[in-house]
Amino acid sequence: EQHHLALTFQPAYVQDIQIYGKDAAGVWQMQQGGSSTPFSARALPYLNFTAPIYMPVSGKATFYVRIRSDSAISLVRALPLASAAEFNALIHYLVGTYTGVAFMMFMISLMAWLVTRDSLWAWSAICELGAIGATIFQTGMLSRYVIPNEGLLASQLIVIGNCFFVFLFLAFMQRILRLFSMPRYCMRPYRYALYVFPLQCLLIWIDKSAVALALNNLLI
Repeated sequence: EQHHLALTFQPAYVQDIQIYGKDAAGVWQMQQGGSSTPFSARALPYLNFTAPIYMPVSGKATFYVRIRSDSAISLVRALPLASAAEFNALIHYLVGTYTGVAFMMFMISLMAWLVTRDSLWAWSAICELGAIGATIFQTGMLSRYVIPNEGLLASQLIVIGNCFFVFLFLAFMQRILRLFSMPRYCMRPYRYALYVFPLQCLLIWIDKSAVALALNNLLI
């Protein structure tokens, strides 16, 4: 039976994926996906790129996969279509649960800031929003529900979102360390690290996302 299995790729922000395999007529076909490909072009509307594949009656087939990504190493799994659909539903559930909890934390921080006017609570609220945004970008929610026809834009926003969230986290950590009257030499690495974000934006602008993400990993 054709298309009773699917290849699933994790995470959702792998940029470019090409799958080569034979169809029922024995002709080589190519399926393309990844965050840089418009979501609307996918055969299956799952957050992680999932491609239906043809398996002959013998149960043996050869597939070739080409992956290009500046941001992630991909995990590839062959699953029954029903299992792939269940896994997609599970991701929706987990993302929805996490964003709901993060939004509650955002509201608590916002209300605490409105009452106390303590900038630490403001930073906490901003970081919670950043975490929600990074989660929506990285899990494919943005591509699936907001800009399904803009693959390149979605791919760039994922990189920007990752870099910006690290920037927010470092700024928040610097603010927390001030509460403990840490020596200046302990604060300097965080302060200097904040200057990397404008450089990362420039690198993304000139299509050097791999370098920007490498700096991001170095900061983490």
